[in-house]
Amino acid sequence: MSRVLTKLVFSDDWLSCQPIIKDVWCETNARSLGLFYEGDVIELMQLQFSAKIAQYQAKFMDLNQGVAYLNGDSCGYVMWSVSRDELVLVDIAVLPEYQRQGIATELIRHCMQLADFNKKPITLTVTLNNNAIWLYKKMGFEMVDSNDTHYRMCLYLPKLVD
Repeated sequence: MSRVLTKLVFSDDWLSCQPIIKDVWCETNARSLGLFYEGDVIELMQLQFSAKIAQYQAKFMDLNQGVAYLNGDSCGYVMWSVSRDELVLVDIAVLPEYQRQGIATELIRHCMQLADFNKKPITLTVTLNNNAIWLYKKMGFEMVDSNDTHYRMCLYLPKLVD
């Protein structure tokens, strides 16, 4: 397995990483819907991306993002926000051809380091049918709540319990 090098670009540098995040978000979401990322689907996904980012920026005042590169190619991203009580893993995606190579694990580990440094648990919300639930469980996340469409998961880091 190749070493994953993660370049982290913070919210004040959103413009430089936004095209990469947009491409990864649009392609992974189109594929999750069983669509080919071409033609009218590209325009639809780009509109949905703009709406989703506006929603994130309205909800999370401290929105940060990092882009993952494998062998120089952008292949995934993570978005997070640190609040008074928690670090929220807002969004994470890895292009399908790069999945199962440890990239998402490395992105989550970065969030774990930030959470440990800030002495906060990590929370996330994930759809009930998301294939990444097994990864979150493997990394120690526990389901703490659910509704008809989503699970809320939390990771309490050992160093937080003193």
